[in-house]
Amino acid sequence: MNAVAKVKFTTYETSIAGALDCIGAGSRLPRDGLIIIKPNLTKSSLPPVTTPVGVVEVVFQYCKARSNARIAIGEGAGQGRTGDVFLALGYTDLAKKHGIELNDFNEAESTKSMKQKNDHKDQSPHYHRNDFHYVSRRRYASGGCSSHDNSASRRQHSGGVPGRAMTVSI
Repeated sequence: MNAVAKVKFTTYETSIAGALDCIGAGSRLPRDGLIIIKPNLTKSSLPPVTTPVGVVEVVFQYCKARSNARIAIGEGAGQGRTGDVFLALGYTDLAKKHGIELNDFNEAESTKSMKQKNDHKDQSPHYHRNDFHYVSRRRYASGGCSSHDNSASRRQHSGGVPGRAMTVSI
C-alpha cells in the first residue's frame, strides 16, 4: 500500500516519526529479516537535491525501535561513485556511528526473474539484489495527521520472502 501522511513539520525526529505512525508503518515493518533504507543520493549535491543524512538517521532509529530486522542503507548514485557520494554527504559517518551496512546498488550482484501478471501470459521483470527482495514502499510526509491509501497505483511484487524484507524509499 502506498500511503500519504500530512503532518506539521517541527523537527525531523517528531515529524518523520509522526508521519510514519500516521500511516501505520511501525506495524508493517518486518520483525526480522532485512530493512533497506533507500535515500535519494543521485549525486553528491547537498539537500534538497539529495536526502539529508538526518532524515535517514531518524528513519533508521524509527525502524530499529520497532523491529529486530537488520537495517541497511542502499543506493546507486547516478553520477560519480556511490561510495564517494556516501562519504561526501555524511552517510559513511552515520553508518559508523550506528553500525549500519551501506550497500552500493550499482555494484551489488543482482539476478532478474519473471512473474506472471494475474492469469495473463504478460511477463514483467522484478529484481532480487543480494539477500533481499527489492521492493520500494514510498512514504511521503508534508504539513495535520491525515492519511489515505493510494493502492490504485500500487505495484504487486512476488518472489521474495513475504514480510521479511522491506525497502523504505525517502
